[in-house]
Amino acid sequence: MRELAGGTLKAIEGEIWLATLSLKLDVLIAALERRYRADQPRAPKGTPDGGRWIDAAVAPGTTRIRTALAANLVAERVGPGDAGLVRHCIYVDMLGRQRTIELNAMVSCRPTYPAAPL
Repeated sequence: MRELAGGTLKAIEGEIWLATLSLKLDVLIAALERRYRADQPRAPKGTPDGGRWIDAAVAPGTTRIRTALAANLVAERVGPGDAGLVRHCIYVDMLGRQRTIELNAMVSCRPTYPAAPL
């Protein structure tokens, strides 16, 4: 009876692991598809954004609010900086992009931080 229960639990653990892996792959593929489009136009040369990919649906000179990812705080450390002691807040978003922010050593890092939009 014990062996049957143990085998059932192992089978359930395996299914959960596969489902989690499948979800992670789906998120990664969707992020990669959103990130690169060969037909996306670039900003004209000589402008402040020259050479960067632009959104063709947005008229020049207008701004568009884009949804950003939330980056989670993964580490913080206090160390010397140009203006004395600083706190380094290290954030990572779901795409694995890392961002470090320097604060006054007496200020705490926020648990999440807006990451750069896709």
